[in-house]
Amino acid sequence: MTASRIQVSLNGAIVPENHPQLRLSLQDLVQDAVACARLGASDFHVHPRNKNRFEAIDAETVETWVTAFRIELPRATISVSTGAWIAPLAERLDAIAGWCVKPDYASVNFHEDGAEEVANALLDRGVGVEAGVWHQEGARRFLNYARRSECRRLMFEMPDESPSTAEAVLQGANELLGGVSDGHDLILHGEGRSAWPMLGLALDKGMGARIGLEDTVWLPDGRLARDNASLFAAAVRLMSSAAR
Repeated sequence: MTASRIQVSLNGAIVPENHPQLRLSLQDLVQDAVACARLGASDFHVHPRNKNRFEAIDAETVETWVTAFRIELPRATISVSTGAWIAPLAERLDAIAGWCVKPDYASVNFHEDGAEEVANALLDRGVGVEAGVWHQEGARRFLNYARRSECRRLMFEMPDESPSTAEAVLQGANELLGGVSDGHDLILHGEGRSAWPMLGLALDKGMGARIGLEDTVWLPDGRLARDNASLFAAAVRLMSSAAR
């Protein structure tokens, strides 16, 4: 496994109040991503925010964010979120239809209402779908999705729980999917308490992994992370240790 198989989740729901020393403006995150790229990262997931600092997927916001990353990282892969909390379903579908500058991928949480419609809208626009499976319900919905074979990535997103609980959730979702998951690029990640254990498990299983401020602000040794680059560097060190 190489560093390029570790996706960097740059921001998500985190705001400066969560960690006052973090710099989370678009330009700060772009420079943070550039620092990660120097360490081998080439795959980035981002939650664009509008001028009012709210998560958004309207055409103007997505164009601003995706363009900013592509200027500095022209060979990187850029993914955005389509989470149900961002806007009502109809607004999200209209936004996707209006994208002039498109990301390479967009994540779709398959347990959410309208997930299949969002995935269809993305596929119809030529945007790769990261099918997010959080638990068995998401796995069941993805299993029954008529266009699942068109989804390039399957992302197992484990909860902020103890490692044993997160592994049990993963096992339940995996057992339900059976061999279906073999046809996709698999990424495993956790949040909070499960972030680093799931990264280690992904390395052990040869799956793609993910780390970043969306998933945790803590380094493996318990210190607050300075930025995404410090988290990614720690992940690369773990990967190197696992390979030896």
